[in-house]
Amino acid sequence: KEVSGKLGGLTSKAGAAAAGVAAIGAAGAVAGIAAVGAAAFKVGGHIAEADQALNMLQGQLGITGDHAEDLGKVAEDVFKNNWGGSRADATAAVSEFEQAWNFKADLDVLQQMTEQAFALEQAFEFPIEEQAKAIGIMGAAFDDVAADGTAAMDQITRLLQNNNANADDVLETMGEYSPLFAELGASSGQFFGILQSGLQAGARDTDFIADMFKEFGIRITDDSKATNEALQNLGLAGLGDQVRSGMVSGIEAFEIVNSKLNEMDPGMRAAAGAVDLFGTKF
Repeated sequence: KEVSGKLGGLTSKAGAAAAGVAAIGAAGAVAGIAAVGAAAFKVGGHIAEADQALNMLQGQLGITGDHAEDLGKVAEDVFKNNWGGSRADATAAVSEFEQAWNFKADLDVLQQMTEQAFALEQAFEFPIEEQAKAIGIMGAAFDDVAADGTAAMDQITRLLQNNNANADDVLETMGEYSPLFAELGASSGQFFGILQSGLQAGARDTDFIADMFKEFGIRITDDSKATNEALQNLGLAGLGDQVRSGMVSGIEAFEIVNSKLNEMDPGMRAAAGAVDLFGTKF
């Protein structure tokens, strides 16, 4: 009886333990199922967002097929790199730059420009759609920007960082004056270099600097008495003729004149006729 009682007690404990294991197993199974379900829901949510992004690209750009999928992947990579508050934000930004580039942008360059645009927006409150529009105008004006807009984005960043320039002013200058600078033979690097130098010299904004360059471009070819006398005073008689004939570009003439003026005492520049070449903003 004593042995039988002990065996019965062991059996009872074993049964309780088995019941406990079964309960733990059941709880684990439920938790596992819940975790799998949550993961599946999360994946499903990502898929749904990706589908929405693809639909957005197709709707905004009027594109379908492989190109839409490629742009969708670019937007996904931009978002995975922690740019944009959502996939929709990343997709909208990619769409802006794709349109600005007339659907010809290299995908890697497109991603870099989009990410640079988000960085500029965060740092300087630079609206992405306005960035894309201005960079698109620059791409149409300058061959080097058309080939790779990321370098121009870097130039914009340096311009804003180093000179405390106003973002809205810079955007307007890029959009308004890029074609003019290109028409006078300047590269994008020369364009930004002139703006940078002007700001460092104390000009109030980039519009002021670009407008002075515009005035020079008009006056250097006008063959007026005032212009010719100013060039003669600088020892540059005939430079206007060379520009008009195409022997010297507008940007080359600008650099030649600017170099001559820098050799002079600041007080003598006005007397030499600088105002007649650059206008009253000189």
